[in-house]
Amino acid sequence: MSSITAQTSQFVTVAGNGPRVERVNVVLLAEGYTASELSSGKFDRGAATISEALFATEPYRSYRQSLNVYGIRVSSNQSGADYGAAGGFRDTYSHASPNTAGVDRYLTVGFEGYSCAFSLLNQHVPEYDIVVVVVNDSKYGGAGGHIAVTSTNPSAPEIAIHEIGHSFARLTDEYEYSGGQAWDAPNVSTQTSLPLLKWRGWVAPGTTLPTAETVSNGSGKVGLFEGAAYQTTGTYRPTLDSKMRTLGQPFYAVNEEAIVLSIYRTIA
Repeated sequence: MSSITAQTSQFVTVAGNGPRVERVNVVLLAEGYTASELSSGKFDRGAATISEALFATEPYRSYRQSLNVYGIRVSSNQSGADYGAAGGFRDTYSHASPNTAGVDRYLTVGFEGYSCAFSLLNQHVPEYDIVVVVVNDSKYGGAGGHIAVTSTNPSAPEIAIHEIGHSFARLTDEYEYSGGQAWDAPNVSTQTSLPLLKWRGWVAPGTTLPTAETVSNGSGKVGLFEGAAYQTTGTYRPTLDSKMRTLGQPFYAVNEEAIVLSIYRTIA
């Protein structure tokens, strides 16, 4: 990692692969790290781990040379996330807090946090394309949106990659349980007719639609599997499982295509 000091924050290059104007620029922002924790390299190690995990995941692995990864170190007065009256207030730079909208794992930075983040981005890397706030708290949590968020839970790399799927490729969650808001996304459909299906080009001849959940998990078979976007019926996902449904799974073809198209749109 190389670094450039600027006022109270530091800009670091985690993985440089070319000019910013010709690359997808991923920026990891420190949140809830004290000055001593930053000096110890705790944020740098976490940023490197997330970067390595991203480049080990398709389609980012195949498009590695199209991405730069940067980090911005900025200190907070206190360590961790702000749990408020429920678990202790914290004075942090981006004011990250879990339990947003009553969802325990929904870790966000809020409007004030967005303002703080954009201030740093505009100062250090205005060419940013993907932004992930890394919150120095071990509790499992994260969020998508224009700025993605992850905790430092051991699942942090997978959380970050999943949330980048939301913020960069506009993918929605493929699970059924409530706790989010769906949108028209490349990986969800309410159509059951093949000619109307947005991922029809990936469906093999003879595939039954809707598709019974009898295919082996991990096969990546593309069909029409019921249950997605926080609905148990009437909405469909393209594969039995994927990273947008379960951490640790591949993205698989439909989601990978959406990410690749986002890469091309960004660097065109």
